[in-house]
Amino acid sequence: MPKHLPNVLSFSRIPLSILLPFLVNHSGWFVTVYVLTGLTDVLDGQLARKHSRCTDFGAKLDGFADIFFMLSCLVIVFGLQQLHRYIAIYVLVVLAMIVALKTFNVIFGRVKFRVWSTMHTKANKFTGLPFFFVVPVLVVTGAVTMWLNVILILLLLTVLVASAEEALILLRSKEYDANTTSIFAMNKCEEKEVIAT
Repeated sequence: MPKHLPNVLSFSRIPLSILLPFLVNHSGWFVTVYVLTGLTDVLDGQLARKHSRCTDFGAKLDGFADIFFMLSCLVIVFGLQQLHRYIAIYVLVVLAMIVALKTFNVIFGRVKFRVWSTMHTKANKFTGLPFFFVVPVLVVTGAVTMWLNVILILLLLTVLVASAEEALILLRSKEYDANTTSIFAMNKCEEKEVIAT
């Protein structure tokens, strides 16, 4: 396997994600590129682990590619949804909070640990999964319902909670570990360290 293939797959997710909003009116092309984008997300990590190609750079690149994909999904969803005025205000406020938290996490990680922080917590991974299934349904069916607005609200809340958890982990950590699974796993590790001493 080519040495840099996992990183190439991760990087390819960035231009593919940028392309997606422009394909919304062409559902066949959209689904093809969308599935390809999702496959790069699955395959990059699997290939890196299977062939011992895991690197800090690869993990960071994967995290930034995930951010591009999530932003692309949000742009698509907002473009398709007919939001009630109060829902639209809620969405904008929550989205602003998410962007602020994500920006804080990246900058704080750089200042405190001298790395560009993109963590692979379970919550971060969980938030991407619903978007992966909801977005193509919206594009292909063109369905705009109150239920989809409710789903959008819930998805944004999960992204906000995941971003807040990442901020807490960064604030409490003594060393940077992009693979910290959750704040609860971190608490268990700290308890074990206390018992050991």
